Parts: sequence; C-alpha cells; structure tokens
Amino acid sequence: MHPHVTDIITRLWWDGRRGVARHGGVTVDLRSAPVLGLLRLSEIDYAPCMRVAMVRESAHAWRDMSAPERLAADALLDRISTAAHAAAMPDTATTTEPPCQTAP
Repeated sequence: MHPHVTDIITRLWWDGRRGVARHGGVTVDLRSAPVLGLLRLSEIDYAPCMRVAMVRESAHAWRDMSAPERLAADALLDRISTAAHAAAMPDTATTTEPPCQTAP
C-alpha cells in the first residue's frame, strides 16, 4: 500500500483538541496547541508543500499566516524533528557491549 501524500509531507496541524507535527521523517502527536511566538492559536493548518498556511486565533476567523509566522512554524517543526531524532538515538555513553568471548 502506498502512503498518502498527506502522510509524508511537512505539516503542522492543530484543530483545538489534537494535532500533529510532521517533518524530517518524524511524526509527533501534539497534546497542546503549538506556540508561534506570542500568537495564541486556536487552530493551525500549515503544509508548505501544499501551499497551505492558515491560522485561527481565538474568537477570530481563519486567516493566512504572515511570513514571520511561517518562519516560526518552520523553526518549531525543525526543533520537534531534531528532538525526536535525538530521542531515538541510543545513548552511546551508557551503552555497554557484552564481553568478548573466545572460542575454546
């Protein structure tokens, strides 16, 4: 089965209750609204490859994201992706190899 294009593209999405950050081969479920600078988001749909960049602030209508908001979203996605990749790497400082056993 082939993945849907929406399963592999960079995306930051929040619907007010749940969301997802997908970037750099990493998908992270969001438990709280993403924060872009001082902006308090009610909803966001940001998928730059699909030319989608919309936000909704509390008690306001959907609107296009500004250039600084898009840059903040890109930076957030980079931080999330980097942290997820780092968390998946084994800690080589604490990993020990089993002792070498010689054959009789």
